[in-house]
Amino acid sequence: MVIIKGEGRAFCAGGDVVGLTKNGVDRCHEQTNFFKKEYRMNYLVGSFSAPYVALIDGIVMGGGVGASVHGPVRIATEKTLFAMPETAIGLFPDVGVSHVLARMPHHLGFYLGLTGHRLKGVDVVKSGIATHFIDSQHIPQLYDGLLTLKDPATNLTTFLNSKTKNIASETFVLEPHLKLIDQCFSAPTVEEILERLESDSSAFAVQALESLKKMSPISMKITRKQIEMYKTKSLQECLLIDNRLARSAVEATVSKDFYEGWLMIFPYIILL
Repeated sequence: MVIIKGEGRAFCAGGDVVGLTKNGVDRCHEQTNFFKKEYRMNYLVGSFSAPYVALIDGIVMGGGVGASVHGPVRIATEKTLFAMPETAIGLFPDVGVSHVLARMPHHLGFYLGLTGHRLKGVDVVKSGIATHFIDSQHIPQLYDGLLTLKDPATNLTTFLNSKTKNIASETFVLEPHLKLIDQCFSAPTVEEILERLESDSSAFAVQALESLKKMSPISMKITRKQIEMYKTKSLQECLLIDNRLARSAVEATVSKDFYEGWLMIFPYIILL
């Protein structure tokens, strides 16, 4: 069995992106090599023969999602904070996560991928990013139990069911908004998504619209198309496409958004 966990307060803190952007376009070969190795690792996680358990206690974003979400067991806690904020940094939801986003119901994946919306605690399980939930204080005991578990291939499911928390009665934080998410994020273009949000006066729609106006327009275009495409593709196919998209981003063949970042409100009239 493989067990992966974070060191300190976070499962993943985004240091990879900081390092990559500091290198600049002139050293883009280093970035492309990094992404190539990372995506190979993501595929290994998704195809590993032995049981693979990810303890995603704390922040899990970007590369941390790729190191966990493709495995069969992802255990969240009340401290878990998930997001894929790549449209805000001129990238796209990579590490194969759009393979997962594309399979979420109610166009939830489009909403999470485009807005970078953050999910916490039990909501990480409710969305399908995690498979189990446990109180953070019990992680050490769970970890020790995993280390001493006999025949994990046979006994892991029973062990996890006995040690993790049943959250069936918990309400998903986005449940009241799923109808609106379906209505707006099912639009075939980013422009129409924005138009549909503008036509709705609810607080949720206003907040979503404000979030999208801060994102890289090109990144949003790529992300919407990417998630749509990935509905019918295998994880391997998705990672191959991610690799090509990432290479274009770091080589700045389409845009320099990845290096410049997107921190200010940007006009929502998008041209590509």
